[in-house]
This record gives sequence, C-alpha cells and structure tokens, in this order.
Amino acid sequence: DLGTHLNALQSHLSGIRGALAVARATGRVLLLPKLTCYCDKTWGGHDNIFKSKCKYPGAEGGDFLPLQCPLDHFLSPSAWVEAGVPFRTESYLRDARVPKAVRDSKIVRMEVVPRGQLGGSGPQLPEGASDDDVHTAFASLEHVPIVELSNARAAFCRFNNASEDAIFEKLMNDVMRPVAWCSECHPEGCAHWVKKETLLTGRVQLHIMGKEEKIDFFL
Repeated sequence: DLGTHLNALQSHLSGIRGALAVARATGRVLLLPKLTCYCDKTWGGHDNIFKSKCKYPGAEGGDFLPLQCPLDHFLSPSAWVEAGVPFRTESYLRDARVPKAVRDSKIVRMEVVPRGQLGGSGPQLPEGASDDDVHTAFASLEHVPIVELSNARAAFCRFNNASEDAIFEKLMNDVMRPVAWCSECHPEGCAHWVKKETLLTGRVQLHIMGKEEKIDFFL
C-alpha cells in the first residue's frame, strides 16, 4: 500500500534527521538502523508498480513485503558523501573488517523522554534537545562505542549557536531530499490503483528547514 509506504518513509526521514543532528553535535558517526519499505522501488519509472501490488513487475507472486530497504530507496547516499556526512549502514556491525571490539561491544540505549520526566536511571536525553543538552547527556559516554536513541524523531530541536543551526539546516536541505520514485499508472489511471486519500496528498510534507516544505515524492 503506497500510503503505508509514504508514512513509513516520513517516519524514517524524521528519525534520520534527528539522529544526524545528535551525531553532528557529538562528533559521532550515524549508524543507520534497519529501514522498512512497504513498496518496492522501480528505477526506470516505466513500470506500473501499483498494478503489481507495490512489487516490482514480475515479482507480484512473491511474499516479501514489507522489506528491509537500503538508503538509496528514498535518499541519495552519493549526496551524503559529497556533503561530507559520515554514516554507516546497519550491516556495519556484521562486517568482519570492523574491529571485533566494536562488533562485540554492548550497545548503550539512551532514552529520549519528555523534559519533565528526566531523572530516571540510565542515560537520558530530553525531547527537543539542543546541542548543549546532547553534550550533557553524552558526557559520561565518551568511551561507549555505540549509543542507541530510543526515539530519534523527537530527540533534537536546534543548535544553540544560530550560525551552526543555519549550517545544519542547509546541510539537511541538501542531503534529505528524497530521490525520484516514479511509476506509471496506465492504462487505467492512478485513481484505479491508488487510494483516493493517498492521491489527494500529492506530495509528502517534510519538516526540514524550520518550516513545512513540499518535496516532490509521489506525483
């Protein structure tokens, strides 16, 4: 279902943005989680993926949705590389080239909680944190190789330094633009294959630069 797919991608994008902000504030490298897609991706745009039940034409008989999808299903990894944004895919910890001490290290979970509920045991970060909040929360975790955020979508709000905040927002505008995701709907037309409420959205709304910005995602 395309509507479910778009909702999932919005959630992924929001979480990635929050996690990138925390990684930038701490000087860490983002380790991407497993990302779930509810539609396959056609790379040419000349196939009717909707007629094939959101699966690549010819594969509609397979039972593989939802699937774990790579970053390039909805963002451009090359744009990240060009912008100098370091990241690792979720398979990183299974790579034999990664030091065993890192692969076998315990993952420390940081709970992202409402600011009024801070004070429990274990590492905590207030929702809508600033970079100063992040520095405080990570102060005792300098030697912890991997920290997992319980809710990256709610983790970060802004850098307190206006210049740094503007730089980060521009960076997000450069690297968080969804890549082309195209499909034909002929001969019946998209209204035959896609739910009316999904067609009415026309675009995905992403919160990227401190305002609601329309990004072409599905036309």
